Amino acid sequence: MKSRRKTLSYTILTWAVLFSVTVSCVEQGDDEPEDDSTTTSDTGSTTTTTTTTTTAASLNKGLYVKIDRAWYDDTATFESVDTCSVALGAATGTTTNCTVSVDEGTLYFSSLKLTIGSADTTTCPIMIYKPMFYGREYGSTTPCEEYEFEDPVTPAPVPPTYNCYNGPATKVPEFPDKRSYTFLTISSRESEFTIDSAFSLDQPTNRWTASNITDPTAFQAGYVPNSLQGYEVECRDYFFDLQYQINLTIQDNDGTSDHFSNWL
Repeated sequence: MKSRRKTLSYTILTWAVLFSVTVSCVEQGDDEPEDDSTTTSDTGSTTTTTTTTTTAASLNKGLYVKIDRAWYDDTATFESVDTCSVALGAATGTTTNCTVSVDEGTLYFSSLKLTIGSADTTTCPIMIYKPMFYGREYGSTTPCEEYEFEDPVTPAPVPPTYNCYNGPATKVPEFPDKRSYTFLTISSRESEFTIDSAFSLDQPTNRWTASNITDPTAFQAGYVPNSLQGYEVECRDYFFDLQYQINLTIQDNDGTSDHFSNWL
């Protein structure tokens, strides 16, 4: 009788231990956090997906402009052209002058994307981007008074609604009263600005994009002296004092012939 009671006690104890282990395993599984960085396929293998983005922090510059280009009919696929920058921690008032060259035909048929940003949002809370523009000249020394910017370029004689100015800045809302874009790095460390291709806008030359005027104070056909606003990027502090600046010049590289003239 004692042997049967002992056997029964061992049996009950064994089942109690098994139940405890089972419950413990279930509870531990429920408490494990999900791993958002991996996905499991049907075969049970695990694949880690990493997405890399170009941000102000990854470039680690006090001020920068990243220039990319894409064919006018494939603006979803941009490729890098060049980057101009001011070093992180540079002295106040540092200015970088940068020239970017693109082959003539490539520039004419390409859209450009300028990514502007800063890794130092304390020094650079206010960012200003000034696109290029110039005044057109046709028999006078000042741009005409008509502000029709959507018309395609047309040959002489000049119609009354002919564009008086040319260049990407003419796309700034309320141009010519406003000639720049402003954004705050407290909202976003960087912003992108796209320049449509000269071809897609029916422009006959690369003067729509190129800003390499040798002497902006001098007269030349189709240009009003002293009317050029080059590409400029500014970083300013909360007092609106200038901290860093980049002066960007875009020019085209001619081959054996000059097919889409700029300023040279």
